[in-house]
Amino acid sequence: MKKSFIIVLLGVLIGFIGFTSCEDFLEADNNSAITADEMFSTQEGYENLVNQAYFSLRSIYNDPAIYCAGTDLYVGIRAAGDQTLEGYTLTSDNGTVKELYIDLYAVINAANAVLYYADKSEAFAEKALRQEEARFIRAYAYYVLSQQFGRVPIIKDYINTAENYYPRTTLEETYQFIIDELVELSNSTLLSEVDKTGRASKQAAKALLAKAYLAAGWDLETSLSDARTGTFSINSTSYFDLAAATAKQVANAVPLTLPFEDKWSPDNEQNDEVIFAIQWDRATSLDQNKGGYSHQNDFGTYLGATATLGMKFVNSNLNPTTKTYYLYNADDARYNGTFMTTIYNYIKVENDGNWGKQGYWAYYNAAEEAKATMGIAFHYPAWYVSDQEIADYQTANTSQFVSDGMQNISQIIRTSAPIRWIKYKKDGTLDTDETDLDYNQALARVGAIPPIKKFDDPRTTVTATTGDGSYRDFVALNISDIYLVAAEAYLMAGNEGEALNYLNQVRARAGASQLVSFASYQRYDPNEEAYVSADQNIDVILDERARELLGEYHRWMDLRRTRQLVKYNEKWNVNFVYSNIVGGDGNIKWLRPIPADEVGLNTGISSSDQNPGYTADTAE
Repeated sequence: MKKSFIIVLLGVLIGFIGFTSCEDFLEADNNSAITADEMFSTQEGYENLVNQAYFSLRSIYNDPAIYCAGTDLYVGIRAAGDQTLEGYTLTSDNGTVKELYIDLYAVINAANAVLYYADKSEAFAEKALRQEEARFIRAYAYYVLSQQFGRVPIIKDYINTAENYYPRTTLEETYQFIIDELVELSNSTLLSEVDKTGRASKQAAKALLAKAYLAAGWDLETSLSDARTGTFSINSTSYFDLAAATAKQVANAVPLTLPFEDKWSPDNEQNDEVIFAIQWDRATSLDQNKGGYSHQNDFGTYLGATATLGMKFVNSNLNPTTKTYYLYNADDARYNGTFMTTIYNYIKVENDGNWGKQGYWAYYNAAEEAKATMGIAFHYPAWYVSDQEIADYQTANTSQFVSDGMQNISQIIRTSAPIRWIKYKKDGTLDTDETDLDYNQALARVGAIPPIKKFDDPRTTVTATTGDGSYRDFVALNISDIYLVAAEAYLMAGNEGEALNYLNQVRARAGASQLVSFASYQRYDPNEEAYVSADQNIDVILDERARELLGEYHRWMDLRRTRQLVKYNEKWNVNFVYSNIVGGDGNIKWLRPIPADEVGLNTGISSSDQNPGYTADTAE
């Protein structure tokens, strides 16, 4: 029997039996036989209900593919990754899409439950505040829904009946609901100005409001000219003006003073640049090996057997493309701040006594003096590093390329197109030097490219060999994203000077050169084997978002929003075929399909309500 949208939502909250979380304050657990009305009538029960609403946010980021696959920045290899998302062959029966839809509405119902039980709970000082937190959580879920699915049913009441009539609203109504909620929350007298513990704040509401205004501007105030060239016209700037003003207010309150690498340091999770983060905590997990999540495992090629070789598990699902690596120039600190460019060797001893102190995790856990002499398994110079510089590096670190008695041979791999791949013998002398490896073919090899390190948890255990071993907080909103929202909004509103101002502040923190104009921007294109200018000014913004926010689950929504989805995939996604993104109804698949189960079982939605590109595969 198929799971319906309604049945799944009913199963989320009714009874509240066995809910368990993994944070100090995000705990909701009911092991008794009391009714929901009884449980949530007390302050403790009601607080648990709020905590469950926060906890439910975790589920919407279980799978990075729906946010990252099918873009210019990532590609799956070794039969890994979601091929239907990468190649745009997905239909309304796609399981990944269905799960996201279900999970987002589960978040909404959890938030609505907080509002529903407010009148049934005893009075206590923070109750009104908790209701505002629930409204933020609900608005956040609706924002993600709007970016993935477009117009959706707006459900404001807790579902605790068998009602199954929930029609889709218009896109204008969807955005208006999100915006109205966030405007009110931005001016709250109850929410704290900022919060670093995973709760909603006025800062978070304003940041999300800026993003909602920006998305509304694109969806409601621009018109597509040509999908394959990504050209468009701007019909009005009212939403862009609001997005710019709101993002400016948020950005100006937090200067970009942290070095980029420090921003993502595992020892600096609650820094000033974090606006809203979904919480995880190792100490309270029921299974520390697999009770976390897999953000650290998702970006890069397989590095080899985890426990045997001392490596981080990387699943090969989302590998940076050639474009991604070529976005970074020599003056940009974000290459070394984003990627693990040196991975140390590993000596396996009894009971895994070297785990965490050698191998991949030595970067975080070993002393600097130990790393200065530790063997090197992989070193990844950037595309701009010359052959002579590579030779100089090897000469300066000769002893570290001796791997006798260690688990890995030493290798230097330049992330260029073609890739240069140097392997050393156990005694540290040269074995092979391949200078003309096709980039995409080389991805099938173990350790072909440096993995993204921004989300690493250095306390990952040796038995966490297949993911879900990280307990880093998931940063859902951060300040540099909002700087780039400001830049994009000002650009679309016609104020290129202010757009450059916010763009250059992000670049300055990274040490990248300042742009005097959008026309002055250039980057090296490995396909053209030359420096190229941007086709449109929006390309400059998108390139900067790629550098600054790599791996942060934005890219597919960024390309959809800015109408560059087809253009960027045609140029950079090797698994993309234009005919696949055109549905049987002749329309481009700009959005995800409304799941077939939802169309079949929600009496408020029929096949005619399906998103363009999917109507031909959806039956009544």
